[in-house]
Amino acid sequence: MSLRAQTGKVLKRPLGSPKHVMCYDTLMFNPRQMTELSLPEDTDMDMSVTIDPNAEKPMTIKIPLMIAGMAYGLALSEEAKIALARASKTLHTANCSGEAPFLPEEPGKSGKFILQICSWSWGGRTMEQIASADMLEVKMGQGADAIYLGTVPLFALGHGQISKVLPWEPPTTLIYYDSPTKTQLNIDQAATSVANTLTSMVVEMQDAMRALGKSSLKELSGDDLVALDSFTAQVTGVKQVSDQNEKQLVLEKLRVINSLQKLRLLLHHAYRLIALQEKVLTILRNNQLLEKIEDLKTEYHAFAIQ
Repeated sequence: MSLRAQTGKVLKRPLGSPKHVMCYDTLMFNPRQMTELSLPEDTDMDMSVTIDPNAEKPMTIKIPLMIAGMAYGLALSEEAKIALARASKTLHTANCSGEAPFLPEEPGKSGKFILQICSWSWGGRTMEQIASADMLEVKMGQGADAIYLGTVPLFALGHGQISKVLPWEPPTTLIYYDSPTKTQLNIDQAATSVANTLTSMVVEMQDAMRALGKSSLKELSGDDLVALDSFTAQVTGVKQVSDQNEKQLVLEKLRVINSLQKLRLLLHHAYRLIALQEKVLTILRNNQLLEKIEDLKTEYHAFAIQ
């Protein structure tokens, strides 16, 4: 997160967790370099997403990443929420209010503002608040053709600023609503860090799409993915790297083993023939008895039959 927030560019070194958990590691893109050309680096890439295209007023954003609902006054400070809103405006994407009291400054500073409708007493919305939103979200679950990010932008918010509270307080005190150090958060710097982080992620998506020969998210489908094992293929409905079933794989393995055994036997006979020929040459070279040569001839024919 620190590298992304600093530069907004693609990561140049491998990073990851040593923990082994259920994840998407067995689901991969399937570039077609052998059948299709990758797109040039300067190709215009369409990363836009339309949320609920069948709605009377659908919402279109420029990237497939949105800033998730995180509650003002219940979790985040006003400074943190305004920084997230500014980042969403820079990215031309959406920012969600969360199930929180309405922050009047948030709609105007966001790219697209999503107002969450929830069942809590503080989640009551006025008609004026509803009118300020680009889209309403009735909270029943997570899942909004684009990806909501919460933890990622929270980490990015404090990039380069955690020294203001360390070592006496944890970095999170820069963004909590009831924190005495929340006013130390530089809003402009925080907004830039969040925008850089999400930009870096989108640029990586574009690189992958170019390798697939696709210039728009709308062109992607399940056919661009492959599963590395049968379980992942069954769960996701994505084709497996090998379309052979387990029984076919076992039969193929047995055929390979059988072929290798035959090859090993043939090589064994070949080595014996070479040794016999060397004996013959030695006898001929030393002008030994004719009877000895006849014995070797018989032995040679027996090997040839084998």
